[in-house]
Amino acid sequence: MFLIQYANKRAYGIVNLKTQKKGEDTLLNLTPEQLKQPFLLKPNRVRRTYRGGLLLDRFRRYSNPQDGWVPEDWLGSTTMSRFKTRPGEGLSMVSIGEREFVLGEVIKHYPQAMLGEKHTQALGAHPFLLTKLLDSSERLRIQVHPSREQAQALFGSPHGKAEAWYILETRTIDGVEPYILLGFRKGIRAQDFAEALLNQDSIALIEMMHRVTVQAGDIFMVDAGVPHAIGSGVFMLEIQEPSDLTVYAEASGDTPLDHSSNHLGLGWQQALELFQYEGDSAAENVAKRKLLPERTGTSQSLVYETMMGDSSEPYFGLSEILVRGQGTVKLDTFTIAIVIQVSGTMDVDGHSKAIHQGDALFCPAILGEFTLSTDQAQGDLRVLCCRPASQYL
Repeated sequence: MFLIQYANKRAYGIVNLKTQKKGEDTLLNLTPEQLKQPFLLKPNRVRRTYRGGLLLDRFRRYSNPQDGWVPEDWLGSTTMSRFKTRPGEGLSMVSIGEREFVLGEVIKHYPQAMLGEKHTQALGAHPFLLTKLLDSSERLRIQVHPSREQAQALFGSPHGKAEAWYILETRTIDGVEPYILLGFRKGIRAQDFAEALLNQDSIALIEMMHRVTVQAGDIFMVDAGVPHAIGSGVFMLEIQEPSDLTVYAEASGDTPLDHSSNHLGLGWQQALELFQYEGDSAAENVAKRKLLPERTGTSQSLVYETMMGDSSEPYFGLSEILVRGQGTVKLDTFTIAIVIQVSGTMDVDGHSKAIHQGDALFCPAILGEFTLSTDQAQGDLRVLCCRPASQYL
């Protein structure tokens, strides 16, 4: 069991989910006008087994930023954390008028308005997307995630956990430059990895993987089956399939290696089959997994857009919007927008909302479009937009 102390529960988005009156879970009685707005996403911090969060606190403009045990902020989430250290952990809340709702409930009742007609026809009343802000002050445990096919076969889940990382900021901690561990080196054998895992030889495990130095602006694709670990000093935006299915190759604290939370109840013989053991050279690894989207945009326009995952069946996409003065973003589906530089306004049908660095917003499909504007004197307004793959299906 986790023992957690929160200095300020509301600052970290830790609220009582029982905010809806009896009956509202079956009949929300919301109008199109109430849904046609960008929903500011409140803090939704999630407990993990690693420490971090100082850069995340600072980015989200919290007072007294510090590292702790809630180093992740899940944005626009309809996914629950499997650790379940509190009721509804991981689920995003939105305010509509004077009422507060679980985002997933609003989507369930109004899927076309929230997600778009094309999305709901292809994927149903589920976002098929999870976006996180993640900040590590120590190395995460070496881990791997199942594919969609494996998740369905083993856990009855339609979602695997392929993910992509956009590095927002880095810091050097105890003299260690920010880095990630990503993919196996060439020549690694499955039996050698299994032996090191079962003996908990972390040095051997690390030496089997590529260590990649990272900096702000780097983007990586981490496919299912690829072993990885985020190093210390890395603050990122993580875009992923909406699940929390993780196999950990290392024990944590008082939790022994054989605990089901590490092998997802599969036992190690079966869990080890989730790893892809085909290794690469350092150059091949970077070429395969570091994304280099062409930045073709000019002022007041899209800087780049890239879809991530298999080319025939992408999982999700990322767009970067750079605005000098004013620019309009058109929506084919919903988007989760994160302001990463300066302040400005977001306009929908003549209604303006002030936005600032660190703000995250769920922009439903019913918006159709929104206009971003900023004072050119303060520099470019930069917004990252995370999208599902539905507009490309």
